[in-house]
Formats: sequence, C-alpha cells, structure tokens
Amino acid sequence: MTEPERPNRWIKTLKDKLQPDWLNRDIGLVFGARMSMSAGRAMAGIVVPVYLAVLGYHGFLIGLLFTTTAITSAVMSALIGWFSDRIGRKIFLITTPLLTSIACLFFAFSQVGAVLFVFAALGSLG
Repeated sequence: MTEPERPNRWIKTLKDKLQPDWLNRDIGLVFGARMSMSAGRAMAGIVVPVYLAVLGYHGFLIGLLFTTTAITSAVMSALIGWFSDRIGRKIFLITTPLLTSIACLFFAFSQVGAVLFVFAALGSLG
C-alpha cells in the first residue's frame, strides 16, 4: 500500500464507525437545510432588534414583536406537526422554508409596522 492510500483508508474506516446506518444522502440534505435555517434564524435574532431600533422602534414594540413571533411560532409548529401526521411531511419540508423566504423578503423591504409584525411572525416557524 502506498503512502497516499493510507489516510483515505483511515478516513473511510472512521466514517464507517461514526456514521449511523440510517444516515443517507437525503437525510443529510434535510439536516443540512435545517442547520442552515437555524443559523439564519439565530443571526436574525441578533440583527432584527438592531434593524428595528435603527428604524425608530422602541424597546416595548421590539419586545412585543418578539412575543408575537414566539406565540405564532408555537401555534404554527403545533398545527404543522398535527397536519403533517395526517397528510404527510414532504409538503411541509418544502412550504415551510418557502414561507420563511417570502417572509424575509417582505421583512427586508418594508418599514410598515403591521407588515413587519405579520411577516416576522409567519417567517419564524422552526
């Protein structure tokens, strides 16, 4: 065995030992997408209050926005979980990130308070 082949063999052996049997390409893609969405939401949790403060919103309205968003997210998570058990999960794996993307577009290009509240709440699912 030549020198360049040894590290590849070790990596393959390590991968076989650490990777569970149920983890395939599709599940890896879903996990990767979910991780990306979570990272984006975590960053939005930091950027959104700063953005709203720059727009002139005071602390009470920013807190109200986050409270509304949390309640809406909890209700939507419960409803989507219930519906996904009855009609299937695939539709929600597609529409939930799509809804978040649409909400982000409206949130980014609007400064109207009601629009910000609605789309921040609808885009918070996850």
